[in-house]
Amino acid sequence: MPIKIGWLVPDRVIYFKMIGHVRAVELLSDPTPTISRMEASPQPFIHCIFDYSIVEDIPGLNVFAQSEFPRHPKFGWSVDFAHPSVVTRFILSTTGTLFNLKTRSLDTYAEAISFLNQIEPAIPLDVSIDDVQWYLEITDDEQHDLSEASS
Repeated sequence: MPIKIGWLVPDRVIYFKMIGHVRAVELLSDPTPTISRMEASPQPFIHCIFDYSIVEDIPGLNVFAQSEFPRHPKFGWSVDFAHPSVVTRFILSTTGTLFNLKTRSLDTYAEAISFLNQIEPAIPLDVSIDDVQWYLEITDDEQHDLSEASS
C-alpha cells in the first residue's frame, strides 16, 4: 500500500501518511523529491510527522536505518504517532538517541503537532491533516507526483 507525502506546514513540516501494508521498497524509494523540497526551504530545519494510524504492517527497523533523508543537514525532529508496536516505538526512541537523531513517538496527531509547536512556535497548533499539500505517493516501486493535484 502507499505512502503519501506532503507539506503539512509549507517549508516547516513534512507529513508522511503510512497506509496498509508498507513495504521496504516503498520506504527506500528515491528520496530526491523530499530532499529537494527540504533544500529549497528557507528554514534551517524541516520537521517530519509520520502517521501510522491506518498502517497494518511495516518493515523492521533495519529498513528505516537505510533511509537517506534523515541524515540530511536540514532534517529536524522526526515525530511519529499511532505506531502499532510499543516495542518498536521504544526501539525508535532509543536508536534515535544513539545516532543523535531527534525523535519522538506519541499517541495522537494533536500530541505530535503540540510537541512541534513547543520546539518551533511558528508551527501552528490548529493546522489540520486535511490541509496537507500532497506532493508524492509511493506505491510499490513507483512514485506518483501529486503536486499538481494539490494545487
